[in-house]
Amino acid sequence: MESAVDLVGSPLHRHEFLLLRAQLHYRQGDLATAEKLCGHAEEGAALLSYCDRVRLETLRGLLDARTGIPDTLQRLRTLATTIRGAGAPDLAAEVWRAAAEGAAAQE
Repeated sequence: MESAVDLVGSPLHRHEFLLLRAQLHYRQGDLATAEKLCGHAEEGAALLSYCDRVRLETLRGLLDARTGIPDTLQRLRTLATTIRGAGAPDLAAEVWRAAAEGAAAQE
């Protein structure tokens, strides 16, 4: 069964929906589905807003941290620092929180 977004949504809406679904599956612990959906969302990353691209990159970092890819946490910390410097403290806080979550998951 297709969602309404798949039937009548724009490409932007479809990629936003993919990101939301990937985030939901990650939070539910379904990492395989989150990984798959994240990959599909990344295909249209250029369509996403700046904030959603950061959230997508953050989710990718969390997934990479769970699979033990080296330097993932440093990548998230660098992203958070860059975003804070760009004047988006709330978004930076989301990324810092994800970096802390990723660190806890690796322990």
